[in-house]
Amino acid sequence: MSNLSPPDRELIESIKRKIEEESGLANKETWTQRDFEFLTFYIKDHTGVNLSLSTVKRIWRNSFHRLPHSTTLNALSQSAYALDWVSLKKQVLEKNATTYPKSPQKPKWILYVFVPLLIILLFVGSLYIVDLFIVHSSVSGAEQIEFSSKLTNSGNIPNTVIFNYNIESLQADSFFIQQSWDQSRKVGITKADNQRSDIYYLPGYFKAKLIADTSIVKEIPVHVISKEWFVAVRQPFSHIHRISPAYWQNKHYLGVTEIDLIESGITLKEKFQMSFYNVRDFGTDGDNFMYKTRVKMDSLKTVSCPTMSLLLKGEKEIFWLMIGHKGCESELGLIISEQYWDGKKNDLSAFGTNMYNWQDLTIQVASKNLTITLNGEAIFETSYHSPLGSLKETSYFFEGIGSIDAVALTNQAGQVEFSDDFE
Repeated sequence: MSNLSPPDRELIESIKRKIEEESGLANKETWTQRDFEFLTFYIKDHTGVNLSLSTVKRIWRNSFHRLPHSTTLNALSQSAYALDWVSLKKQVLEKNATTYPKSPQKPKWILYVFVPLLIILLFVGSLYIVDLFIVHSSVSGAEQIEFSSKLTNSGNIPNTVIFNYNIESLQADSFFIQQSWDQSRKVGITKADNQRSDIYYLPGYFKAKLIADTSIVKEIPVHVISKEWFVAVRQPFSHIHRISPAYWQNKHYLGVTEIDLIESGITLKEKFQMSFYNVRDFGTDGDNFMYKTRVKMDSLKTVSCPTMSLLLKGEKEIFWLMIGHKGCESELGLIISEQYWDGKKNDLSAFGTNMYNWQDLTIQVASKNLTITLNGEAIFETSYHSPLGSLKETSYFFEGIGSIDAVALTNQAGQVEFSDDFE
């Protein structure tokens, strides 16, 4: 560590104010333990760096007299201004410390939904909502760039994707390809090269980004398909344990037992998330379909509020809905295309149920009018404006041990596009 100069202190305070503003965490004098915990999640989500809770508290309480470690400075700087500490400090010095660089402006409404939304999505695996924060900035020469991809192992996981690009016309100091929403999966590229490969360890429908400096200049879809269901467990969230089909293929439902998890290297006494991915071209219009499924969860002492999240992802938008154990409705959330409902600000009590029993869930959409039915009772209805596009992914995320008993997808004409009863 080096000495903390007044300009360094001033820059750190600017970074902190920016993070507070962007995260929606105001009036830090009244912050609770949960607010500081959320701040660590926020920084991890934006940078991939997991700062300790004690470090975050020390920074925000000004309990430091020397310059923090470079890893901490870079994480804070990236969270606030999408620049590393040295680059940010250089910009400030070049401007005689009179103004601070402006990060891309985000729609103001995001501040009202981001805090509860990140808490809901943080342990869900894909963090798809991060794409809402993207602002495409104009960059000189962007209209002439080439950016495409091809997969080397179609239908299988892991899968290497070859990105082809030509950025000769772009004017910028640095260039990157970001694999998806996850900023930690960002790699540097140069004008001297035209290809870069990356490995996808999970199936999904992703948007890869070509970045010049801090501006996203082009996005392309990367559809990593799995020929069969893909089952995985995150423990911790940064580590993916793929569950071998040998543990779930011969059951009359899609799921695993406690013994299966232990043999797969999962510690039941620690929190984990179980995921089931079904990623393919379903050939179904996302604004006109019916999706039926049965799910349940097993009781675990480490899970106080068992919840299940279902993702239906189209080319353009997503449906994200959660059901949870009775009494846990405050932790639930709902995304229908451009709309969002937070269980802390909306009555989602109809989405509370006994998660230890089989739950019959139906999502029906007709001309952008959506109805959610739970155990034969319609619990939610709404309409939306932004089209989903063709369905590309259906995935389940359980906070604990979850199982799926049946899945059926039918199109507008009532024809079955996909079904699985796991018999």
